[in-house]
Amino acid sequence: MITEVEKYHSFGATGPALVELTGRLQWISTRQVWEICAEKPASGPGGEYGLGKSVDFDFPRRAGLQGNFGWSRQDKLPLRLSQGRFIFYDGDGKYLRVTGPDVDQILISDSQ
Repeated sequence: MITEVEKYHSFGATGPALVELTGRLQWISTRQVWEICAEKPASGPGGEYGLGKSVDFDFPRRAGLQGNFGWSRQDKLPLRLSQGRFIFYDGDGKYLRVTGPDVDQILISDSQ
């Protein structure tokens, strides 16, 4: 039997179980469904938002993405998220980033 569950720990009938996956559970925003993906993000700050992929600033237009999008400096991302913005995850479950000389820019949206 093939399973994506790596570890399982039950806290008894009083609490939920803790499940660790072999990969990651990824919400795919363009289809609004959950998918299990094999790759794990890096541990620590490098994988805080999942897996990213490098694009250019014109990618959303070329890809025909619909919605209210904007780019946020990665160091300002916690502020943007606290203001009700969302990280945009592409159909492959990766967030979009433009690598910069001092800090990366991450695509955010007004809706999930």
